Amino acid sequence: MHAEADAGRTVVFATHYLEEADSFADRIVMVAGGRLVADGPTSEIRALATGRMVSADIAHGREDHVRAALASHPGVADISMMGNRIEIRATDSDDVARTLLVDLGATNLEITGGSLETAFLTLTEKVPA
Repeated sequence: MHAEADAGRTVVFATHYLEEADSFADRIVMVAGGRLVADGPTSEIRALATGRMVSADIAHGREDHVRAALASHPGVADISMMGNRIEIRATDSDDVARTLLVDLGATNLEITGGSLETAFLTLTEKVPA
């Protein structure tokens, strides 16, 4: 498929394996319940549906303070902690990252996009079958 696309051809394929679609496709069209639920580049669909994940290390003993500071922060959709590692699902990852680093003393910051599978589940959870 990559060779055909590299030769300038458009390749259309259907799959239920979202990891495969994510690795091959430049553009994804998602259909659920007979309805179009998303159409665009994979990165755009992931960001639209899931936001971005921001994770960082927090100094021992500051976990509760950091969690409380971010709980009312605009753009924060969800917060989870594993030991001293915080993970935030955010609609504005740049602002959350800046707050973590500048205001809250976080280290080892990482920003990633959500998976295509998570985006699909989010986009289709309320679509009638």
